[in-house]
Amino acid sequence: MVAVSCQKNSETPASSLQLPNQVAAVSGIVTTDTIYGNWGYPATPSTYGTIKVQLGGTDSIALTSFNNSFVQASGSYQLYYLRTTTIAFSALSTSDFVNPPGAPSGSIGLNTGGTTPNGWYNYNPSSPGNPLLVSNFYIAAVNTSPLGGTNYAFYFRYAGGDGTGSPNRGKYIITKGVLNP
Repeated sequence: MVAVSCQKNSETPASSLQLPNQVAAVSGIVTTDTIYGNWGYPATPSTYGTIKVQLGGTDSIALTSFNNSFVQASGSYQLYYLRTTTIAFSALSTSDFVNPPGAPSGSIGLNTGGTTPNGWYNYNPSSPGNPLLVSNFYIAAVNTSPLGGTNYAFYFRYAGGDGTGSPNRGKYIITKGVLNP
């Protein structure tokens, strides 16, 4: 069944949603990716190797060590982290990470800071293959060359293991987006 409706008269159309001489823009488009780590052996973290995760264009981060669960910066990027319950992911800016939270971090993975988290997950002794995510923990990849280049923020929405015993690999779901200045 097809239905068609048409109005033909000389009335002026109702105003549209388009503003004259204005261009709509979306800043910081947010995407979600599922990432599978390399197969490896927990007793030998180097067997997991390194995988690259694209942030945008040719910009990437590296996941390495145990189940590829440690984030490392690539190229001209430095990593910063922030735990906040007052700023939504979609409202984060580069200044939220670098003023004053702290110095850049070379690698971000397992939380060793207790109640002041410095990592995105905690070890789960009751289920070692399923780490516990640190809530509201965000990571920024800040471009240092050129200064003012594209910066990214991301967080882990899910972390789990694939395989039983050895070998095994990590499975992660991350949400990422371009940071506003």
